[in-house]
Amino acid sequence: MIKTPTECQKRRKRIVLTIEDHKYIDIIRGKTRINNRDNVSRTKSYLTYYLQHPEITWSLLASMVSRNAGWNMTDLWNEPFLQWLRAPFRQTLFHTYERPNWLIFEDTYPQLLVYALSKQEKKPMFYLLKAFGVSIFIEAEWERYWKEKDGERLYKAQIINEQQLIERPVLKHHFFQQSVFNTMLFFSQEVLKLNVVVFPTLHGELYGYPVSHFQAVNERIELGKNLHSLLFKSTQSRAIQEFAFTVAHTGSRSDYEQFLPHQTKPDWKPGLREVGQEIRHKRSEVQEWFKGKILGQWFAEPQQPAKRLSPYFKKRRLLNKWVSFWS
Repeated sequence: MIKTPTECQKRRKRIVLTIEDHKYIDIIRGKTRINNRDNVSRTKSYLTYYLQHPEITWSLLASMVSRNAGWNMTDLWNEPFLQWLRAPFRQTLFHTYERPNWLIFEDTYPQLLVYALSKQEKKPMFYLLKAFGVSIFIEAEWERYWKEKDGERLYKAQIINEQQLIERPVLKHHFFQQSVFNTMLFFSQEVLKLNVVVFPTLHGELYGYPVSHFQAVNERIELGKNLHSLLFKSTQSRAIQEFAFTVAHTGSRSDYEQFLPHQTKPDWKPGLREVGQEIRHKRSEVQEWFKGKILGQWFAEPQQPAKRLSPYFKKRRLLNKWVSFWS
């Protein structure tokens, strides 16, 4: 019988962890802490996990989205941002990328490790997720996956969970609301569709989707599903995955700009660890986001076709002018 979130909640109240369980929990916490060091380590960890467990497709998607976060974070320490944005605001924007990605890894990487442990022990060990503050929603979905092996449902559930996870501590948090999301700078970026998730290839092609209505959780879930479709179901999938498996992530846009046509190739840019800084996070009290209601559209198939980002450098030049105007 497949456990529902309610049944998982009831089990949490009566479960008694063994000494062996606590050993597993300590090991998972240690690995999570080490690999959640920064954007570079997260990106590599997601990719490494996918190579070991390719049935969990969300982990490769997470690695590619994490690459984009790293590129955006490094941009803040390069032109035009370095010249036109004041240091405190650049630091705030840096945190706006770093904080949700840290939170997502802190929540999802233990899930991935518990699944790997379950495979090792040949039995479901998802009751351990209680120790990591993981939602009863995704715990039930892991239980379902263990029995049904429905990878399509699982990756969608993982996207739903990650986006709901950051809703209150980031998107609805008063600091980020006042300092970033309610600013004219952020509003203009959304209107002009300047923020784009880029999936490159080794042949200098760029595919992806613009990030719009970022504050709407439904829109973020749809974006995640569209990106997953691009990564695994499109005609560009193999070429994009080839890039993911071949090019090490540094946080520099030179990771992929080096493959662009020579006449448009920019100067080499430093990586994230050369310009950024490690941030020590503290996770506040974990609140259960699941309230017993799931929208059917969250599990629906993605709708948008893959988009080739041909006017990439036109957008980059527009971005330079836009930053200059609002600074």
